[in-house]
Amino acid sequence: MRHKTWEVSGIYALRNRITGKCYIGSAKNLSHRKSQHLHGLRSGQHHSPHLQRSYDKHGEDAFEFEILLYNVPHDLLEHLEQIFMDTKRPAYNIQPKAQRSKERKLSVIHKKRIGQSLLGHEVSPETRVKISVSLSGRKRASKACQIVGCNNKHVARGWCNKHYKRQRKNEDRHV
Repeated sequence: MRHKTWEVSGIYALRNRITGKCYIGSAKNLSHRKSQHLHGLRSGQHHSPHLQRSYDKHGEDAFEFEILLYNVPHDLLEHLEQIFMDTKRPAYNIQPKAQRSKERKLSVIHKKRIGQSLLGHEVSPETRVKISVSLSGRKRASKACQIVGCNNKHVARGWCNKHYKRQRKNEDRHV
């Protein structure tokens, strides 16, 4: 991936020069988006499994980051990306529709399936030890209680232990 990118918005294609297959996307910052793709691919955790397998098979040098349009107004990015997706039929895109991932709404059924998959999930004692070891030594940012005039350490919901317990006892959210 040797193409120069600019820190501007645009539509891009991540193309495999060997197979001719591509991934089409849009970004408000092309340079940042290219870095995100590379990081995902290099770490083996790209969101498109088909693209990841192709990257693993052919290597980084087989891919190029091609800018199809640049300096695109942000409100037109999704629409123009969809036009390119409809005409080029990219093989690596998971979704057939251009849509910002943060704007994607999960259906009620999908949310229930996620919830059901997590029910009854127990972490083994060995995994608990590994998690504990990995988190030990980390310093957490200490926050003060949000109650005016109270400088005690934050415990939960922005309150110190004293105010949090008082709220729980009285069920008064405006301590």
